[in-house]
Amino acid sequence: MTIRRSKGARHLICLVVCAVTALAVAAGFPARAAAQAGCTVSESTLAADPGVTVVGTAYVLVTTSRPAAGLPITRSSDGINWCPTGAQVLTGPVKWNPGPALWAPKLYGVSAGRLIAVYSGVQPGTKNRRCIGLAVSSAGFTSVYKNLPRFCRTGKRFIDPALVRAGAKTYLLYKEDPKPKRSSRRVKRLMIRSIDFGPNLNRANLGEPHEILRPRGWEGSSVEAPTVIPRGGKYYLFYSGGNYATRGYGIGVAVADTLGGRFRRLSGNPIIGGKRTPGQLCGIGHQDVTNKPGDGWRIYYHFARMNGTVCDTDNRRLTYQRLEWTPNGEPKLATPAAGASATGESACVKHPGEASVVCVRNAGHVVDVCDRDADGHRVYARVITDASSPTFFSPFYDDNDSKPGCANIPFTSRVASFAVCTQTEGCSAFTSTGGQPPPPAPTPAPPPPPAKDICVAHPSDPSVVCTRNAGHTVDVCDRHADGHRAYARVITQASYPTSQSPYYDTNDSQPGCANIAFPSRVLSVAVCVQYEGCSAFKPT
Repeated sequence: MTIRRSKGARHLICLVVCAVTALAVAAGFPARAAAQAGCTVSESTLAADPGVTVVGTAYVLVTTSRPAAGLPITRSSDGINWCPTGAQVLTGPVKWNPGPALWAPKLYGVSAGRLIAVYSGVQPGTKNRRCIGLAVSSAGFTSVYKNLPRFCRTGKRFIDPALVRAGAKTYLLYKEDPKPKRSSRRVKRLMIRSIDFGPNLNRANLGEPHEILRPRGWEGSSVEAPTVIPRGGKYYLFYSGGNYATRGYGIGVAVADTLGGRFRRLSGNPIIGGKRTPGQLCGIGHQDVTNKPGDGWRIYYHFARMNGTVCDTDNRRLTYQRLEWTPNGEPKLATPAAGASATGESACVKHPGEASVVCVRNAGHVVDVCDRDADGHRVYARVITDASSPTFFSPFYDDNDSKPGCANIPFTSRVASFAVCTQTEGCSAFTSTGGQPPPPAPTPAPPPPPAKDICVAHPSDPSVVCTRNAGHTVDVCDRHADGHRAYARVITQASYPTSQSPYYDTNDSQPGCANIAFPSRVLSVAVCVQYEGCSAFKPT
């Protein structure tokens, strides 16, 4: 079945681009409290090519995934802690896609609570000819999605599809990648064409294609990942430019008076990533934009870390920054709240039991972790950013390990509060930089039930944490020799509901486990791996 070109059929659907408007689809997810058991924070959420949408009172996330996974859907009440829903866009492998992945999906709400999914896959009988896939739900995000005809063209690859509504028409945007691969004329550009889904959402008739942006300057030979925001009578195009596997990858913005008109790049590009990429981060881009009542405008994107000289794009993770709109209507990154680190000055917090300190500088985007006591106990920071609040990230260590100097850790999202911790010696109180308040004081624990010994496994690493001795001994077992430290978060009767300082596997990827005794009975534990986040807490 092939896609026919539109003959001017009038659109009868009322398509709402949920990822870019304040109007939320009534059907979908129920509201949940901010604390969501079993969810991971954005720092630990693997999310290549994220598509973030507002559905009802919740955020919805779909990402590049294996075909067999069928584009699984996760949800969040706050856009930070993400929970699996068990739902997926496709109910099994896409038969027309023999490739390694389904790329760059997005969801859009339509009338009667139905959703349209767009994504990219590989055409049968070809090695890497990518096509655009379309699917429509029958009734809400949990219903079965019906596949519409795919969009392919001989000699070209299409990826990064997106939709936008303009007046009575709906438009499909995408990246066009001509072949052959080594052609000197190969320009990866952004295209747009009208798309008519029909009154019953059972077709996909396409209009003529038009180029809206081609790469130049810092963008190298590629622009991709289009997201269009209609606002104030103009159309703002957020896009990513450059090679996604480098530190030069970044996010730019262009504007046009009409979707078919010339898009003019705004000054200051790239607004995120590119020449602005901090520290050991790389691959910052493939954005999506949301506007949720109460949360305001956000720009979500993925990032990776350098592994030596290579950008580790197999482990791209999700984060966001807040957006504001200037008086002349142009988007910009939100100004940090007032405070010591927000002004660029250094704010420090000292450990209550030793000389080690943690400081924040560079307008709240660099954390210095300084181990100043050569007792062999590792020093680390707990960090809450604007993106992670109220949840703190996995600890960040002083790599010098009791040597002179400090570890310098960059953050794309501004640090709002932080604490200094020492292995086995606990943590300081959280100190606010002038943004989000520190976590609330702990409340008394309820009487615990009888203890039972349990084990908890890490979701992406073979390391485990177990309890025994009626909840008074914790075994921390690092079972992956990747150089990432495994540790436990422990909640005891004395510390409830706050987790105590992490307790490490002192063997550091060697056989055996660290055995840590606790005078107060352990109520629940989680296993964590440096840079890979934590499991959910499991009660004893």
